[in-house]
Amino acid sequence: MHGWLQDIRFAFRLLGRSPGFTAVAVLILGLGLAANVTVFSWFKGLVLEPLPGVPDQERIAVLSCRSRTGEERSLSLPDFRSAQALGGPFSAVAYDVKPMSLKAGEHPERVWGSLVSGNFFEVLGVGAAAGRTFGPREDTTLLAHPVIVLSYRFWERRFGKDPGIVGRSVILNNHTFTVIGVAAPEFQGASAGFSMDLWLPLSMHPWVYGSDMTHERGSYWIDGLIRLHPGATSRQAQAAFDTLSAQLGQAYPDTDAGKRLVLYRFWNAPTSPSKALLPALTILGAMVLMVLLIACANVANLLLVRALARRREIAVRLAIGAGRRRLIRQLLTESMLLALAAGSLGVLISHWATRLLVLVVPPTDIPVAPVFRIDGDVLRFALALSLLTAVLFSLAPAFQITSPAVSETLREESGTVAGGRKRLLRNTLVVVQIALAVVLLVSAGLFVRSLGQASRVEPGFEPGHVLIGGVDLFSSGYDESRGRVFFRDILRRLGELPGVQSVTLGRLVPLTYGGSNSTSLRIEGYQPRADEEMMVRFNSVGPDYLKTLGIRLVSGRDFTLRDDERTAPVVIVNSTMAHRYWGDRSPLGAHVRVWGQDATVVGVAEDGKYHSLSEPPQPFFFVPILQFYVGDAVIHLRTTAAPEGLAPALRSEVAQMDSTLPLMGVRSLEEASKVSTFVQRLAASFLGLFGLIALLLATVGLSSLVRYAVRQRRRELGVRLALGAPPVALARMVVAQGLGLTLLGLAAGLAAAFGVTRFLRSQLLGVSATDPIVFVGVPLLLIAVTALACYLPAREAAGVDPGVTLRAE
Repeated sequence: MHGWLQDIRFAFRLLGRSPGFTAVAVLILGLGLAANVTVFSWFKGLVLEPLPGVPDQERIAVLSCRSRTGEERSLSLPDFRSAQALGGPFSAVAYDVKPMSLKAGEHPERVWGSLVSGNFFEVLGVGAAAGRTFGPREDTTLLAHPVIVLSYRFWERRFGKDPGIVGRSVILNNHTFTVIGVAAPEFQGASAGFSMDLWLPLSMHPWVYGSDMTHERGSYWIDGLIRLHPGATSRQAQAAFDTLSAQLGQAYPDTDAGKRLVLYRFWNAPTSPSKALLPALTILGAMVLMVLLIACANVANLLLVRALARRREIAVRLAIGAGRRRLIRQLLTESMLLALAAGSLGVLISHWATRLLVLVVPPTDIPVAPVFRIDGDVLRFALALSLLTAVLFSLAPAFQITSPAVSETLREESGTVAGGRKRLLRNTLVVVQIALAVVLLVSAGLFVRSLGQASRVEPGFEPGHVLIGGVDLFSSGYDESRGRVFFRDILRRLGELPGVQSVTLGRLVPLTYGGSNSTSLRIEGYQPRADEEMMVRFNSVGPDYLKTLGIRLVSGRDFTLRDDERTAPVVIVNSTMAHRYWGDRSPLGAHVRVWGQDATVVGVAEDGKYHSLSEPPQPFFFVPILQFYVGDAVIHLRTTAAPEGLAPALRSEVAQMDSTLPLMGVRSLEEASKVSTFVQRLAASFLGLFGLIALLLATVGLSSLVRYAVRQRRRELGVRLALGAPPVALARMVVAQGLGLTLLGLAAGLAAAFGVTRFLRSQLLGVSATDPIVFVGVPLLLIAVTALACYLPAREAAGVDPGVTLRAE
């Protein structure tokens, strides 16, 4: 211990004598460590522990429903009740997320609530900061317990942490509820990355949805979680669900035949944001490790150059009997101090940088609020990575500088060039930096190109010049008859505004967070296969929907105001649905049975992208919202000028019709549909940043190496000039040395990039993993930058004064 303390004190003194070197090394390593700590905190917050405030998350799994065709869905309420009553080695909870209208003062406000099973808080292990949470009995009788639990953040923001809130009544969706408690401060809900305002019992769902879905086995609308009991395994739980699935299939063949209840981890659950983000986070994780390796190589080169100033000291210490292990320990101690200082800097930077992920999230009314904390796990990761980094960048220089060839070292003192092995190591480190930078820049370039190509992918509609804004009539107390009147009036009023070409409604907005709706149907004249499930996605839309969205009409007509509750039901199908169920025949005039009614096909629309830009063509149909009424819809206005300019007029018209009705998410459709390229934007933004850092570190390392080589060869350069060599020739020689190392790094980096980028293929849109523009552009960029980096050392070489140099030598 005494020896270690001596080493630490000595290391502090040495580093203090070289503040410039210390600052540069700490900064370089700090940037590399900050990138890794930041991405790890994202990974922890979205994949490892996505539910803040919930203990023992490793024992929680997502319960999903897989149809006979392999499609993943949510659960029906009867399915959940069956799973809850199973009595296996687990406890099951259910939840659903829904916007609601809360009135606790003069005006109502839009909030995000979650319908949950009565055992929700108990099973998740979440307590109350004030009052209490739900009990299991509060979910047994329909509409019997109108109570809510507030989130801590909402209690703080909306009620100023008033302790008297418990027991107070509020109006939620025009019904009176009693606040019974406030959840624990850190808890945000069961939806990873989202922050709820309040929770209410699942038995109160008719006051949220407007209908009783207690017995609807074909209605999939809730999500499920299970918590494994101590000692139980997910395999045992899955076996219990397999048995239950078989029993349900026999008891309810019309809805449950071939259906299977399946368990997933959060990171792999079909409906979890973690699954969508995991590929991007994995890519970022691999790339930040490359940035750290480049930083380590850079600092290792700095240590090698610094070691030359200490080579006489080390040689003398070896000559008088100092042990090599003792010297290596001393040098490792210095490296550990550098790494710990860099790790501390990295943690400080990452404390700020963790918020960057939220900045690239497209604008949305959904309460996206992921939590990324610099907690004990993150600090332990930073410490372990810092120590590993110290070993990575210090071992090779330590072994080189403590080489027992003392006579060789002393000869180098009077020589003109450094030892060949040291020069080879420094050159190798620079080549490694360049190769890693190439891989990073190529990966970033592919995602930048993919982001550009995404704007050229044909979505099947024209998002330009469209303004959108949502209303929820049901939560504001409208019944069906009042809602139909409101929709008709708002369409008429908005259609008369100057600058509005057409106006319509849509329950869902394509390529946004809105999710999807699907329903079972029967096609007249079509006999499904025994294993075929007749579930098709759809959207409830208003008159002139195809015209307003710019969707091409293949045949038939668009919806009109006459398609309402007083006329026969009609539908419009897309081209894929028409071809699948009617083949080469025209579907116009054919009948589709949906929700117990026979609807006539009156139009065929061109295929589009409904959920993601990468989805294959799929059957899809549209129903008129005035016939098949729903209380929440998004208003769409096609404008002649910039759509944002009509936002005040849209707000004014809605307010004139109902001043208490909130208008949500007013923005252009182009802005809203950016969510479809979120993964590409995330990867392009951060890989571009990491690529620039890597390029900077690699060029600085190369420039430093070339500058050092020039200074080591000053005598040789002076002799060449004295013998008549032109300065330009010496400059070319220096640049050629740097470009030679660059070309070696380029060759290695391009070979590695060809292999690495194949793993990126699934995340790219419209771009090959071997895109020639990127694989040609990156080398040209790197050659230009490194040539510039070698320019200053080359000028120094060309400006050597032979007389001064030779006299000095």
